Amino acid sequence: MQRRGNAIRGDQMSAERREHRRFRSNHLLRRLLVVGAALLALPALAETAFGETAPGATAPEATEAADGFQLTPNVSWSQGDHRFDLHFGSRFRWERWEALTNSADNFYAIRTRIGGEYSWKDRIRLLAEGQHTHIFDLDSNASGAAALYRSNAHKAGANSVDGLAVRQLFAEARLDSENWIRVGRQDLSDASAIHYEEANWTYLKHGRLAERLVGGVGWTHGERSFDGLSMRMEQEGHVLHLDVAQPTTGVFEIDRMYKRQKDVIFGEMEWTVERGTWLDNTELNGFFLGYVDDRDAGKVVPPYFGKISVYTLGLSLLGIYPVGPGNIDVIAWGAFQFGHYNDSIPGNSTMPTSVLKQKQLAGAFIGEVGYQLPDVWAKPWLRTGVNFATGDSGRNDNDRHTFFNILPTNHPYYGYADQLAFSNLIDLLVQLKLAPLDKLGVEVAFHQFWLYTKNDYRYFGSGAYAKDSLGYGRSVSNGSNNVGQEIDFVVNYAVNKRLSLMGGLAHLFGGKVLSSYSDENVDWAFFQVALSY
Repeated sequence: MQRRGNAIRGDQMSAERREHRRFRSNHLLRRLLVVGAALLALPALAETAFGETAPGATAPEATEAADGFQLTPNVSWSQGDHRFDLHFGSRFRWERWEALTNSADNFYAIRTRIGGEYSWKDRIRLLAEGQHTHIFDLDSNASGAAALYRSNAHKAGANSVDGLAVRQLFAEARLDSENWIRVGRQDLSDASAIHYEEANWTYLKHGRLAERLVGGVGWTHGERSFDGLSMRMEQEGHVLHLDVAQPTTGVFEIDRMYKRQKDVIFGEMEWTVERGTWLDNTELNGFFLGYVDDRDAGKVVPPYFGKISVYTLGLSLLGIYPVGPGNIDVIAWGAFQFGHYNDSIPGNSTMPTSVLKQKQLAGAFIGEVGYQLPDVWAKPWLRTGVNFATGDSGRNDNDRHTFFNILPTNHPYYGYADQLAFSNLIDLLVQLKLAPLDKLGVEVAFHQFWLYTKNDYRYFGSGAYAKDSLGYGRSVSNGSNNVGQEIDFVVNYAVNKRLSLMGGLAHLFGGKVLSSYSDENVDWAFFQVALSY
């Protein structure tokens, strides 16, 4: 017994020493992040304060650096075929949420990233990046995203939460700038393998198509990365992009962010035909995505699902065409899903709740059209469209027709109030974008939301972000299709290449679908300062 007691005390002391070393290591890394942030921020702030780059002007692009240490336009060191770059980014945001409740709450967050990249002859890249996030003033009456940050904190009831982790760590081998293979922790998203120089193409490609099914949820303070392999190959206007990876934790889980989720995996293959290859001013894309969630249903919240194996096959078209004094743009995206999804079937007085292995058969469609006048003051750009995802009218059978949203970034698409996922949804969109100044952007958007079928649920979420969470929730329809209307307003001002300011408001006028909450409306407001170097 004495030896056993000594062993227990020894284990406790070892655990305490490990915890102490972990604390010292995290504390040191936090101090390094702060010191590095201060050192790297000085040149950017000096540009603004002393006029080296006038407000509204664009800093010069990076050019091939001479051997030795360079501070501008970026921090780098080069010697012959070897090059090392240091980058930094920090974001401060104030947010106010009043989501489906009668009480409002403010909170603040700071997210800082420091990374380094080594390259050799533009053939080998090694990149490492750390992230520290600290969220303050999460009160017990928090709602919306604030409530998710608080409820996912490891320390229950905490009014603040912070995390420190490795966000990216990968090695990349390149044949050239267009053909490469990358292994390790990295950012991944669908529909992002091709980049265009023009602002309108960039916005449509990365602001209206990318991350519909796979994304990092970058608007949150946790975000997520992916552990795996990605590859890009291009030949004569055809691009093949392959991903096989597992998502990390993060998004709303801050103090345990960027941990690999070993029971969740996806693979994606995209084939893109660049504009001008087959059709003038038109890009075509075909994709196949497989997703498997093999977690124990009894250990995952919410408990209404079992193991998931879902496969998605789809096509998209993106085009911008000169018509009259401006340009008309078109987006068409369609997807078909099949596979299996174990879901709970609500019980009644004679039959208890049960879980059925349901056959997944679902579909989704996105259609958008816009017209921009680039030579008119404020460059007005009016766009409209519809987001459509099927739901399941018969909940008690072995067929499931609710489209599964997988691992997306939904924030830019289905309302900034973030109350809906791309499942059992019809979203009618009207959007106006303005640029009254070169560095000032204004966006106003209106959404009309319906459920595809009132016999299914309202779904919300952005996919697996914690080891014990599906990443989606649902609420009853209250016998109605009417979710409500939303108005979003966002202003963005780029002070210079390094510093940007952003603010916005979103209000959801909730319909009968949300009438069972204490308040069917949602309000979100934010102000953000972002610095990068």
